[in-house]
Amino acid sequence: MSQRDNLAGIINSCTFYRIVFRKTTWVVLFLVLIALGQSGYIMYNTFNPKPPQFIICTSDGRLIPLATLKKQ
Repeated sequence: MSQRDNLAGIINSCTFYRIVFRKTTWVVLFLVLIALGQSGYIMYNTFNPKPPQFIICTSDGRLIPLATLKKQ
């Protein structure tokens, strides 16, 4: 009877480690995808910066209205 119990314990531990390995593999894959997405976002923002906005004002601080070239 004890040999059957030992065999059942070994089989249960093998399935336990197999299940944990599979779950860990999925978690690692998910984290790698998140890391790739974050690095892509950082690279996109680094190599494609927003153009600067210039605010034109006089020496006393009053804003000068700008007109686009399409309106002229």
